[in-house]
Parts: sequence; structure tokens; C-alpha cells
Amino acid sequence: MTLYKTRKFFAILTALTLVISTTSPMNNLGTPSNPIQSIGNVLEKIFGIKTAHADPGSNIFELDGNIITNTATPPPDDWDHIFTDTASGPCTLLSTLPSSFISGTVPFCKHDDPTPDTSYFSTGSKDTNPISSGNNPWNCGTISNPTGKDNLLRGFAYAAKSTSAGDEFFFVGGIREPKTQGSADWGVWFLKDSTIAPKCTTADTNNHPFTGKHQDGDELVTVEFTIGGTVGTINVFRWNGDDATGSLGAPTTFAVTCINGPDNGSICGIANGGTTISPGPFPAGQVCADSSTTNCLKVNQFFEVGIDATKLFHSVCFSQILIDTRSSPSATATIKDFVLGNFITCQPSTVPTKQAFDASGNPLSTVGTTNVAGTPINGIRVGGTITYKFTEQNTSTGPLDITSVTAIDSQFGNLGTPTSGDTGDHILHPGQTWTWIKTFTVTTCNPVTDTVTFTGQVPLLGTPAPVEQASVTVNVLCPATEATKHAYATGADAAAGTNPIDNQNVTRGATIYYVITEKNISSGNPSISQIKNVAITDSLLGLSGVVPPDSGDTNANGLLDVGETWKWTRSFTTSSANCNGVTNDVSLDGAMVLDGSAAPHETASVSVNVSCPVVKITQFGYTNTPTDLHPTSGIVSGTTVFTATLHNFGTGSTTVTASLTSPTTASTVSCSPSSLPGTVLASGADTTLSMTCTYTNAASLTVISGHLVVTYTLGSGPGKASGSPADISFTVESD
Repeated sequence: MTLYKTRKFFAILTALTLVISTTSPMNNLGTPSNPIQSIGNVLEKIFGIKTAHADPGSNIFELDGNIITNTATPPPDDWDHIFTDTASGPCTLLSTLPSSFISGTVPFCKHDDPTPDTSYFSTGSKDTNPISSGNNPWNCGTISNPTGKDNLLRGFAYAAKSTSAGDEFFFVGGIREPKTQGSADWGVWFLKDSTIAPKCTTADTNNHPFTGKHQDGDELVTVEFTIGGTVGTINVFRWNGDDATGSLGAPTTFAVTCINGPDNGSICGIANGGTTISPGPFPAGQVCADSSTTNCLKVNQFFEVGIDATKLFHSVCFSQILIDTRSSPSATATIKDFVLGNFITCQPSTVPTKQAFDASGNPLSTVGTTNVAGTPINGIRVGGTITYKFTEQNTSTGPLDITSVTAIDSQFGNLGTPTSGDTGDHILHPGQTWTWIKTFTVTTCNPVTDTVTFTGQVPLLGTPAPVEQASVTVNVLCPATEATKHAYATGADAAAGTNPIDNQNVTRGATIYYVITEKNISSGNPSISQIKNVAITDSLLGLSGVVPPDSGDTNANGLLDVGETWKWTRSFTTSSANCNGVTNDVSLDGAMVLDGSAAPHETASVSVNVSCPVVKITQFGYTNTPTDLHPTSGIVSGTTVFTATLHNFGTGSTTVTASLTSPTTASTVSCSPSSLPGTVLASGADTTLSMTCTYTNAASLTVISGHLVVTYTLGSGPGKASGSPADISFTVESD
């Protein structure tokens, strides 16, 4: 077994444990439950010394003069369930602590065994003196070789809470160099100021001051252990006033030895008097009294003492602990070696929240709190109003009021007086929640992120409250769509979207192919920008109401999603009713899926000019010129010329096709047909064609005919000219 030996002396483990109950009353000393308590009654009545052989907090912690947890299934627990340690340190808080541990508190464990020792009170320093101001404040220095019972090696403390009564307990300890003769005296300061620190950090012989100050309500406990491990005297003092002008009040004195059993006493102490004990895993298995003994602690080297903080103290909220050795339990005793460090027994804590709602009270975000930002739920339309709810709750572990609460918001600035929760004293009490309500009109399409920062002061500790932030983000709905409409001459062009004929000409009877589109171009979060119930109105094409698109609904969900372009294709055949042109108007509407509000109303229009030519035969006749007449024989010769005139009475030009032929089959008649294979005839223009027929030695009464056929181009195909076909005949007569 490895032995632990410090310098020229053997290390001795000493622990002082203090226990405090917040709600259990002290023993009824007038009706003692055992003979020891009867003796205590006599001491209290004769000497003013309160005694109670009890173990305060016995249901959560063992005060039995050793370090090892004795119960097979704790609680109660002992020091080996709080810390682990090595000879050279440092102490280590276990990762898993008993259920009695108060979340937010900070246990204390610290070594104090260097040589030379730089944490030693200078001569003249006393508990009755201020720490850093006023007359004769504390000083510290360096001692080269501290020995004996005044040499402090360890200090440790633990705060716990009773699961049954809700009482709060402090367990405080220390380790000193062994000394088996005489009494051992300890002092424990519970300090509110977190800035208290000695400046004697170098090994010189000069005195050095302390920083930090006493605050009203600092508490001092002094303990005397006699040979055998019993308690001689325990004094509880309170510091009244500030550091410079305050003073230590009169003590409440006890003589209470722990019995490791349940009782309703408020304070006790015990040491390993009369026995040698194993220290176990805490503070260290190798700490022993001398080289001939392994894994042990000598008699009176381990101490445990208890104090009832909520009952005996005016507050259970402290920031630091100072454990010292001393010449006696008196307030004016010479104070000697010490350890000092954080022992946070109640922690100021707050929980901020922030959430956003729409005008109907529907949440627009999850709840934002410390380190967890509120995430968007759906969203709000630009121009809408966000209602923000801010809260700040005091969740401190102890009676820590918070004053000067200020809420600064990234959009509203100082939120000012809370809307509710403040009872009128402007103090955020433990368990209390303040609420602020503010409204904000959205003017941007970007998501709106809002952050509130809470600050305050904790008067009891003289420290700021935790700076807390809560943030939420609200998605903004900025619906936007665009609609188009184009005209095409063919279905193929319409499908391809090429060669539009917007504002161009078609001829009466032509079929126009219309393509209507609507695209969702909303900005912001696509998931809240879908459009439902897309309705289309186009009277020319017979569209009305919700008409599924021909294409574009890529996911077939029936919703116009962001980025989708829906397309409808319809055709229309022109007629003479459209000779002034066709203008086709379409309107599109819908509703936002998010909140049912109207989607943007879109319109689109396209015009196509319609030509309506009307071709008529205005003149169809002939002229005859005889060249040889034989009246006696009835034989005639000559020339007949057939002439036709065509006129476009309509709007727009057209292509005219005409033929002038003769159906005459007589061999004595010869005609030269005339045609117009494709002549453009402008509106109001004329065109003519003629056919010459020659008859030679034709018999009298020979008939020569002209046949005229005229067509012209229309949108639906060839159109027949008015009067076509036309026929005209000439009869040859000899006399």
C-alpha cells in the first residue's frame, strides 16, 4: 500500500460537516426523547447552550465520523459519493452525484498543503475585523513550515436538499495535520461576495491584503472538537452591515454531537475520536498517519460538523466559503491557516421565452428560450401583424429576488414595464413570471428574426442576474404570380411556344391556338407559398372556375407550388363576327394554402387582327366583232371577247384564283382560256381577266359560252367569290 507523507509530518484527514434544515423545527428540548437530550436541556437552561444529539439531514447524508457510505442502498450518502481525491490533488467532483444534490449549486473541495503555505492569516487578523476596508482588515502572509493541528490540508463542502421536507443542508469539511492531544478548533465563513480573494500568492514574508468585502448576512460558524470526537462548542455568528462599518453579532451557541440517526435537531458535529478509520476513496486511499499504518486515519483526524442554514442563518445564498483553523471557537480567536473558494449554495437563474402569434392567436413560431431559438411555424403575409409574447421567469435556487429587470428587444428597444406579472413592487420574485406583449407590422419579404435580452440585479448577492436571450424567427409570406397569354397559328407552334402571332393578322375563318400560363414566383419559404383553387376565367375560350392545367403541375398535388408554371391550351376559330379583330382576356385567381387569403389576381390579354376579304364579280360580259358574213349560206366568222371584273369589298387583302373558260365544243369555234393563278387582291382593288373566242365559218345559231370560276383565300380554306361560278353565252346568227 502506498503511503502519503507530507514533508516532516504525517498527513491527517480532518473533515467538518455542517447541516442546515429549512423547515424542521429544533428539538423540543423541554421534552427530551433520550437521556442525552435531558443533559442537553440542563446545559441550555443553565449555560444557554443548545444541545441536540441529532443528525440533521440524516435521510440524505451520514454524519457518523467516517467517510464511507455505510448503507447498501443510499441515500443517505457519505463523502465518498461526492468527491474523489489523490494525495497531490486536485479534488474532483464525481460526475454522478446523489439525488439530494441541488442543481445549480457548486460544491467546494480544495487542497492547502504547499510548502511554504501562502494562505495563512497574518497576526492580528480576526473574524471580528472587516475583510478589506475599515479598521484592521484581514491580511495574509506566508508560513514556511506550518505544523500541528493548525495546519489545514483540505477543505470541502456540499449543499443538499431533503427530498421529504424540502430542507436545505450544508455539509462542510476540512483536513488538517494530525494531532491527538487537545481540542481542535475550526471556523467556517459563508460569504456572499464572490470577489473575496487573498493577495498572498507569493512566498514572501510580507503581509498582503484581501480583495472583496463582507456583506450583510455573511455567516460564521466556529466549532470545538474535544478528545474523543465529541463537540465542545459550536457558535453561529451573523455579520451585520457592510464591510467597513459592520460587525459580528452575538453568537448562538450549541453543544451537539452527531449520533448518526434521525432527529429534528438543527446542528451537530462528530470526529473519529477513539478509533482509527479507513478513509476510503475520499479523500484518498493512501492518506495515512504514519509509515507503519496503511490506508487509515488516526484518532481525531477526521471531523464532521453540521449547521442548519435556513433556520440558523438569515439566508441560504452564498458565493464562497472560507474554512480556517483557530485558537478557539471564540469570535476574537486568532485565526490561522485557511482555504477559500467558490461554494455557491443558491444560483440566480432565469428562463426567458419568446413566441410569435398571428392576429388570430395562432402560433407563428415555436417557443424561443435560452440557447434554443424559436423556429417558424407556417408564416404571416407581408403587411400582416405579428404579436410577440415575451416572458422572463425567476427560477433561482433560493430566495433570490431580481430587481432592475430590463428587456431590450432588437426591434422594439426597451420593452419597458411588463404587461403582466409585476405585482407592483417591480421585483421579479422567485417563481414569478413577467410577460410583455408587443405587436409588429411586417413590411419585408424576408424572414423576421427578433431577439430580446434580459438583464437585472440580484440584491442579496450583489451581483448581476444572468444575461438571458430569447429569439424567434417568423417566415413571411410574399405571394407573387405572373400570367401570360399568347396566340399561335398552329397547334405545333402552340406546343413549342414558337412563332406567336400576337397582334398579327389572320384571315377570317382561321383557327387561333391560345396558350395561357400562370407561374408562382413567390419569395420566402416555398413551403408556405403554395396556391390552391386556381381559378381561370376566359369567356372567349369558355374557361370558368377551377380548371386543371394541361401541364405544369409537376408533383400532381393540385397546388401551384413556387417555381411551377401551369399551362392551359385552347383553340378558337374566327368568323365574320371577328372581322374587327379578336382580343382575348383571361384572369386568374386562387387562395394561399397557408391562411386561405387571396392569391394575387392576375390578368393577361392578347389581340389578333382578323382579315375579312369579300371578293365579288362586278362585271362579266362579252363583245362580238364579225369578220365575214354569208347571209345566203348562213355561214359566219368573227371574234367574241369575254371579260370579267373582280372587286375586293372586304378588309384585308386576299389571294384570288380565277379561271375563264369556254365549254363550247363546236369545231368552228376556238377559245383561249384565261386564269388568275394566285393574284393578291387588296381591299378595294379590282382585277380583270378576259378570254377571246374566234369562230370561223360557223353555222348560224352556233352558241359560244364563257364559264367563270373565282375563289379567294380565307382562314378556313378557299372562299367562293360572290357570283361564282358565272356563265354567259353568245349565239352566232347569220342575219
